[in-house]
Amino acid sequence: MASISRTIRTSFAKLILDKSSASKKVLDISKVQNILFIIHDDRIGDMIVSTMSFREIKKKYPGKKVLVLCGKNGSEILENNPHVDEVLEISGEFFKDIKIYRKLRKKGATLLIDFFEFDLRPLHLLSLRLIKPFFLIGFFKSRYNVFDLSIEGDFLSVHVTQRHKAVLKLLGIDKPDTAYDIFLTGKNISEAKDYLDKSSGLKIVLNPFASSKHRTMSPERILSLVRLIKSRMPCTVYILCPPRENISCQTDGVFVFKSLSILSAAALIKESDIVISPDTSIIHIASTFKKKTVGLYLDFSHRKEKTDIIWGPNNPNALIINVDTKGGLLSNDIRNISDEKILEKTEEIL
Repeated sequence: MASISRTIRTSFAKLILDKSSASKKVLDISKVQNILFIIHDDRIGDMIVSTMSFREIKKKYPGKKVLVLCGKNGSEILENNPHVDEVLEISGEFFKDIKIYRKLRKKGATLLIDFFEFDLRPLHLLSLRLIKPFFLIGFFKSRYNVFDLSIEGDFLSVHVTQRHKAVLKLLGIDKPDTAYDIFLTGKNISEAKDYLDKSSGLKIVLNPFASSKHRTMSPERILSLVRLIKSRMPCTVYILCPPRENISCQTDGVFVFKSLSILSAAALIKESDIVISPDTSIIHIASTFKKKTVGLYLDFSHRKEKTDIIWGPNNPNALIINVDTKGGLLSNDIRNISDEKILEKTEEIL
């Protein structure tokens, strides 16, 4: 019933807010003054990947302004980023956000790049109409007249950086550098180094949390994995713990790091030796610094959309372990990746 109601709302919003006819505009980058990216749902990974485009655009067009519309997490990732001229942070409060959309409308000559790949939610469509960009690029949006250009390629089994390459090619940038950027302050680094002074042996960062319960480790699993790693490798383990979570691990050489900010976690990862994570946001942070990484992914081999490939590590120093569902006999849950397998890959990456 909820999905039917959502479909009705989406169809009604399209009827009211979409244009009556398709655009006939042709992109002329010489007439663009501002390039605006919308990063939806405040996803950290999306923002980290997008930093490649911000940098490459600024290298090619230093005179054009790069603007980013995002939430609080995305805004933090962009702190100190010299390739972004302005970050506009949305709050989810309707009337406050309306003011931001109207502010963007006044910028003029704005190229808006929207990576959202699904049917547009009503508020999303409303925001596009209120911003009213000079030219609007989207993905898989041929059914929407509000878009001036829709990129329709097969991006379901290639890395997400290929989407950015497709956009950059439209802007005359043919061979972009796909590395990511996170700019840390001296304070970020010094605080991480002070914390890591407790270390002996290898410094291993373990992130046991993800957005799905099927990719999140239980407290018992965390303890068993840490004990196995400690028994076989000379190391200190730092468990990343978001403020909303609580972990107790009474084991020598194991510390629970309460990451009060994304940048504090990023600094810890930058100064570590190895990262183990089922969460792609952390894997993207590790990729930024080319850290040795073991990524734990679900099994997407039987699906059209290969999420493990799309959101895989953009990092030559990373290894992936997929859940082996054995023809459906095992549930698609990282609990079915054994501690021994994780340790084996961790030793292999050394």
